[in-house]
Amino acid sequence: MNRCSRLLIAACLLRTVAFLTAQPVQPHLADQFLWLRADLGVTTTEGRVTAWTDQSPRGTVFTPSGVGPVAVAQSPDAGDQPVLRFAGSEQLNGSVPGNTLTEATVFAVFNYTQPSNNDYLYAFGNSGSSGSQFTLSRDDGNIAYHYDGSRQNQFGTIPGSRFLISIQEYGGENPRVQKWTLDSRIIQSTVATGDYGSTREPCASGIGPAGATALSVTSRS
Repeated sequence: MNRCSRLLIAACLLRTVAFLTAQPVQPHLADQFLWLRADLGVTTTEGRVTAWTDQSPRGTVFTPSGVGPVAVAQSPDAGDQPVLRFAGSEQLNGSVPGNTLTEATVFAVFNYTQPSNNDYLYAFGNSGSSGSQFTLSRDDGNIAYHYDGSRQNQFGTIPGSRFLISIQEYGGENPRVQKWTLDSRIIQSTVATGDYGSTREPCASGIGPAGATALSVTSRS
């Protein structure tokens, strides 16, 4: 399960919120430990991403383990916003400095464009125990999938061919609960056997075409 796969990471948090709500919103950076946006912090060579710098105060640099994704300046299916298009075994990895990630909210706007086979939009932390990983994936074509570090959770579906807004909340009132909202609808909650908490080693990566217009993570820890 350790691989992260199939996605197209796109655009920026600020522009995405403006595009979706018609009201530009400045993120609160005090609790922000990751803010990836495709219109800033992207370094390319011949159109391929060689580094992607997080726009939070931490400034984590994500780099490809092999060939990097393609940077697209304007993507019609993303409202002419910039995107990073992942395919094959392309992925970006980076380690966010800090102690542990506990109470967290992960915001993403994305679009899977093909049927999926355990294709991760993102994964944070290391596997080994229930509650040690913060993840969102898509499996068996379009089934929403969350791996909590040791246990598989399938719930609801992730439609393809259009952009979606996803919010995952971890911890909060119950440190073992993960709640997932898609397009303002609460799809499902899962309960880990241990409290959610992981080292800050996030992975934003992809295999094949899928999409996201933002990836933002906030944490109180």
